[in-house]
Amino acid sequence: MTNGFEKALSGRFEGILRWADLDKLWGVLEQQDKPYYVYEIGHDVPSSPLSGRALRERVAEIDKILRENHKEDYCGIVYVDDPDNPSLIKVFGPKNLGASCGTSGAKVWPRWVISRIKPMEVGEKLDETGKPAWWKSFSFRKN
Repeated sequence: MTNGFEKALSGRFEGILRWADLDKLWGVLEQQDKPYYVYEIGHDVPSSPLSGRALRERVAEIDKILRENHKEDYCGIVYVDDPDNPSLIKVFGPKNLGASCGTSGAKVWPRWVISRIKPMEVGEKLDETGKPAWWKSFSFRKN
């Protein structure tokens, strides 16, 4: 059974191809001044949305990571449901693009989801080091 967030996450999106278009999208968020949940996949689901200064600061952090780690003359790793009135934005991590077209069969989750809809946990839970949490269950002892 899917909820509204899952349905929206697997819906239709437009790619943000140019850095100038990303700047415009961030400007739309600021102009709208609506609350958005900022969910970093693999971490705890946020209990409340951000708005105003808190949202602008979080978006600025994400933008900085993208520009520092995706040193291309194009963006191409941000997708939005509606550029003029966004309700869900998927931001893929520059260091974990994988086969985002899905040809490998493995699901590549965005690193962040910026959403007007309250998110639910998706993807694999990560620990404080950014590694999948399951790795701690292994015992590395000598026999």
